Amino acid sequence: MAARFILLFLLLGLNLQAQKKPVRVPRNNAEKIVQRLSSRGLRALADRQLYFLALYHAGKLEPALKYYRTLDPRILGLSTKLVQVHCLMGLGRYDQALPALHKLDDRTKPDLRVDYLRARCWVHLKRYKQARVLLALILRIRPNHAGAHYYYALTCAPAGEWRKAIKHCRQVLLLEGRDSTLARNAAGIMLAAMLKQDQLKKTKTRK
Repeated sequence: MAARFILLFLLLGLNLQAQKKPVRVPRNNAEKIVQRLSSRGLRALADRQLYFLALYHAGKLEPALKYYRTLDPRILGLSTKLVQVHCLMGLGRYDQALPALHKLDDRTKPDLRVDYLRARCWVHLKRYKQARVLLALILRIRPNHAGAHYYYALTCAPAGEWRKAIKHCRQVLLLEGRDSTLARNAAGIMLAAMLKQDQLKKTKTRK
């Protein structure tokens, strides 16, 4: 029963967060940008990068990945390369996203964005211990990283650490705005953890 609840807890958290679309540009506008760039040709490097980004924001992840392979990675910035990782993660290819992140890992110039995406991949791949170590490191550097708090809360379920899950979800609610999807998701996870706590208390009382 406990194992089943933990599984449901994790599925709830990951599915809720999957609903948080990384798209910031309205899809119809992004699609119009794709069409406009296609009609005038993609000769300039800036246009080619923009075309890739527009495909991503339009939700066309497979075409975006295909087009990314035509770009020279030596002249792309880290932010553009991370969009490729977001495409892989958006398609549920976390096992492919990890090696892509490894290529971007530069210990002489560490970037929390790389570590955060790696931790998210590990959570989805159920490598919770590795994810927790990395998320704890991120939170030491940036205590107000709402996403790190959210994913840390998800790693608490396999260990049955419901109080800790609630603590990290509370931080998300403190850090995120009222209309934040992440805050709504954290509230759902917090409620699940509170229900589990109540369930455990009732079981102890009966004994």
